[in-house]
Amino acid sequence: MAALHPLLSHATRADLFAQLAALERAGVPAQQAFAGLSRLLGPRCEPMLRQLRTGGTIAAAGERCGVFAPFEARLVGVACHAGSPAKVYAQLAEWHRQRDAQFRALRSRLAMPVLVLALALLIRPLPGLVTGELSVAAWLWGMLWPLGLLAGLAAALRELWRGRQQGRYRGVDEVLLQLPVFADWLPRLALRDYAQHLALLTDAGIGVHEASPLAMATVSSPVLAARMAVVQRALLAGEPLAAALAKVRGLPVQELVALVDTGEQSGRLPEMLAHYAAQMTAALEHEIAQLMAWLPRLLYAAVALWMAFGILSGGSLITPVPADLQ
Repeated sequence: MAALHPLLSHATRADLFAQLAALERAGVPAQQAFAGLSRLLGPRCEPMLRQLRTGGTIAAAGERCGVFAPFEARLVGVACHAGSPAKVYAQLAEWHRQRDAQFRALRSRLAMPVLVLALALLIRPLPGLVTGELSVAAWLWGMLWPLGLLAGLAAALRELWRGRQQGRYRGVDEVLLQLPVFADWLPRLALRDYAQHLALLTDAGIGVHEASPLAMATVSSPVLAARMAVVQRALLAGEPLAAALAKVRGLPVQELVALVDTGEQSGRLPEMLAHYAAQMTAALEHEIAQLMAWLPRLLYAAVALWMAFGILSGGSLITPVPADLQ
């Protein structure tokens, strides 16, 4: 489903979901709640209200109008099915708040490596400019071309990530699952989302057979969702949830299977699922924070090594200049 508008920023969505959670808990109807948030929604507000007035669900209308990303719409849909989306709204508000803080910190930490790189590209060729070996055009080319390439690469990565959130570029997941860090994160994230929303549904009194496909719809990766489809087939064949999850291949299900088995035996399945989801969330958030802390340091070290290599080798740090600019 193509969105009518691009997605809102993390900061705006954090504010939006926090206010939706408060309004939902206060018993404000959905149409009135979204109408009161027109400042945050901007041009998305009127199409959203129009779809709600004509019988559209909150999840479908939000995804269609660019208010929710597809994975957010699935979560909201599951929560509405369970009774109230207030808890999911609050969870999404916190998630976006953390993402916004992490990206702000990352941009701040990347400022120094980028500044060092810009200074190196600016200062290194100055002797050639002074002696007349380089023209002003050649000097500018040697400085701006690498920075433009890096900016273009950053913009492309940002577009790919946003496109993945919006359900475009489905092949991105297949690539990410081949990369070291993402190959570990994405399967655990898929299991976390499944367990978290299965806990929400079963705690609301919905049976596992009905709740499992709804929770499975919250798995954002189509590749991993296909691997987990065996769970529903096993449930339909009459197997318990723990045995069904044990049939999944290519995902680290062992801990989840053990907790689900305990929950089924003790009659505390929602509690065990929520416990697993909370543990996995804490572990993933810690690892993301570590990555955000180390990535700028690695980039800074790469720039420093590149500069040192250029100095020691006596070569130039700038990109070779086209003949017509020399």
